[in-house]
This record gives sequence, structure tokens and C-alpha cells, in this order.
Amino acid sequence: MTGKEFKDLEKEFCDYETSVALKELGFREKCPTYYDMEDNVGLLLNTQWTSDYMPCQFIDCLESHNSNTSDDNSYVDAPTIYQAQKWLRKEKGIHVLPELGLIYRNKNGLITHYYRVLVKNMNSGIIITLDNDRDDFESYEEALSEGIKNAIEMLK
Repeated sequence: MTGKEFKDLEKEFCDYETSVALKELGFREKCPTYYDMEDNVGLLLNTQWTSDYMPCQFIDCLESHNSNTSDDNSYVDAPTIYQAQKWLRKEKGIHVLPELGLIYRNKNGLITHYYRVLVKNMNSGIIITLDNDRDDFESYEEALSEGIKNAIEMLK
């Protein structure tokens, strides 16, 4: 994998700050990637040693470093933005929904996106909708990532 391909792939995962915040909120799902909080070298892939007679399966590369409760654990899981979106929905009742911008194209001719956060009050059943105040995210993924950050801030 080239450096550019890996940089493009990184956009599919939560950044370091978001990953740490998710860990603090109780995220303990198995992930294909993680961050080392001591070395701060960026996104790292979980890997398995393989040999010709014992090939590695993708499932073998999934781990939950957040589940490790030892004091010397310096790793934090780096979920995909889609894993984080699903976890927020299932565990916290918060829906992060990226959508096309109302104007659809910004001044540069690019299609824009925004996000909406829906929070269901578990006691009353009332759904509160929070729209972000901008609709100029260039991609669905960027809008989703920012929406996840907004949802995390609400939970803190």
C-alpha cells in the first residue's frame, strides 16, 4: 500500500482525539486499527504474523485494545467512522446523519454536505434534532466525522 493510499484510507477512521473520547465514553468494540498514545506515530493497523501454511484471516486482525484494563496499556482503538456512528446509535441513542447540503453546490462547484444529530430522550420518547450551522463539508465522510465529534461533545 502506498503512502497516498494509506492517507486516503485514514479518512475512513476516527482521528486520535475522537478515538480517545470514544474510549472514555465506553467504546469497547473490536477494530482493525489503533493509535499508540505514547509514540504518537499515527494510525496503526492490527496485524497478524502469517506463514505459507497458516494464512491470516481479516477477522484475526480485529482487536479491542480499549478492553485491556492493565495500567500499561497505551493503545486506543481507532474505529471506522461507520463503527462509531453505529455504536453511538445503538449504545447512546444518538443518530448522526450526514446529508447533502441544501444548496447542493458551493461556490467552487462541489457538492456539499452537512450533518444532523438526532437524540432520543429515553424517558419521554421525544426526539431532539440538532443541525450543524454549516453545510460546506466536501464529502459525506467529512460531515459524518464532524457529526460524530459533535455527538461526543454532547455526551461529555
